[in-house]
Amino acid sequence: MTTWIPKFAAAAIVGALAYLMYPSDDLPRSADRGSAAHVPGVDNLGSIFAAPAASRHPAASVPATLPQAALFDVDGKGELLLDASVLPKLDILLGSLPTNPGRTDLQRVEEAAQTGLPATAQTKALRILHGYIAYRKAEEEIGAAQADAASDPMKYAMKPEQALEQVIALRRQHLGKEVADALFAVQEAQAKFDLEIAMIEADPTLAGRDKATRIAALRKAAAPEIAYHGADPPQGESVEEKVALLRQGGAAESDVQRLRRQYFGEEGAREVGEMENQKNEWERRYQAFAQQKTALLASASSERQKQQGVEALLRQHYTEEEIETARAYDQGNSRINGTR
Repeated sequence: MTTWIPKFAAAAIVGALAYLMYPSDDLPRSADRGSAAHVPGVDNLGSIFAAPAASRHPAASVPATLPQAALFDVDGKGELLLDASVLPKLDILLGSLPTNPGRTDLQRVEEAAQTGLPATAQTKALRILHGYIAYRKAEEEIGAAQADAASDPMKYAMKPEQALEQVIALRRQHLGKEVADALFAVQEAQAKFDLEIAMIEADPTLAGRDKATRIAALRKAAAPEIAYHGADPPQGESVEEKVALLRQGGAAESDVQRLRRQYFGEEGAREVGEMENQKNEWERRYQAFAQQKTALLASASSERQKQQGVEALLRQHYTEEEIETARAYDQGNSRINGTR
């Protein structure tokens, strides 16, 4: 049986913010950018800030011929059509820039952005392009500061919701509200929803059935395309929502397993039960660690003693393979609960 560790909480928060900052699944990847998360809950505990387009290819030079597809489309009146589909095209265009682009490089990109546009739309296209470059640069600077804070458990790092709101504000600052809403509104709504889900999952004060109930309520209140990431919503309640209701009614675990077997089959129900048991065991271990950590932070006389004590507790409660995940999980809980 594979050892299960709780990436469901810390990684979900990371993933939600990564989706907010770099939502498109169609963008090019590079050695610089790695495999940053595009959807919530993925197995990536690195920086929540994606590398900006202009730094993705540090050794690259702008090719003599840029992509021929128009960056912007226009309506019958010659007005720019703006929605989320513009974002991957913007990033592909800017991804061709070297780390320190010269004026000639920028002119080529500007010309590509105006391809096929009537004169009335070219000025707005350039304004959007320049605003987007400025936004990505500002995001890079904030991301570097956030990554530095996240690497030291004793440093203050922004709470996930603060980071989210800061990026949303950056977009309006550099692009204006109308353009930012047109380009990012859907992704931002998705990220806010996913962050709410992740914070419920990471809340150590909630029992499993309470988490399921709250998540079910959030899904019912959200638009279907947000609640289910564009997929068709399931008919009726999900299996785990049914499980939560069974347990609320005092049903025995045998009833829970019987329900799961109806949906997943014998083997699937067994695996789901094992994962749930491992999740509960991890939570039990984390609570023991968290209690000892709280006592340590209250009694230690210096920051050095606190940091050394926390590291010692991590090694006491977790294996070498689990430590980094446990540290990220603890940081996520600490930020949600307003502790250090």
